Amino acid sequence: MPTTPTTLPDVEALIAAVTPAVEDAGLLLEAVETVEAQPPIVRVIVDHEDGTVGVSLDKVAELSEAIGAALDADVLSGDTPYDLEVSSPGAGRPLTLPRHWTRNVGRIVRLKDTEGAELEGLLLAADEEGIDLEPIRPPAKKGMKAKVLPAVRLAYGQIRKGKVDVEATAARILAERDDDESQLNKEETGEEA
Repeated sequence: MPTTPTTLPDVEALIAAVTPAVEDAGLLLEAVETVEAQPPIVRVIVDHEDGTVGVSLDKVAELSEAIGAALDADVLSGDTPYDLEVSSPGAGRPLTLPRHWTRNVGRIVRLKDTEGAELEGLLLAADEEGIDLEPIRPPAKKGMKAKVLPAVRLAYGQIRKGKVDVEATAARILAERDDDESQLNKEETGEEA
């Protein structure tokens, strides 16, 4: 026998129901989404207010219980089945607020400015007004090195969209580790750097 789709309350009602639990946990509510499925999914995204450290799995599990209890006692009381997903934003999330940029200082980011130009570079700094970026121009040919350009300052009003380039950041970290190990080996063997 086919099942009847369950409808969830609107997102505003869900936000109102989960916000106290999120705030009690000392976190910030990033987003609440619903996904039509059987049963429907309520997805809650949370983060630290300063956005500079991640949310631990223990904290997410604890918060998930509190949010589930709040939803069951309020907007989803009764026989409304649903799945609850509570998480922190992933590395691939769009960088839309100053605290998102601050959290990613030291990582490689890709952005598109308001004139349509695409930039990739090392995020050197971020504050309430904008970012300092050390642009990296991709190599002209395979086998050549990328060129690091002079740092630029971009106001948030000049940035249309941005996100962390997870693969480039990982490659940079591995290259730095290899350079450090190479330098250490040279020092141990008495070679000149």
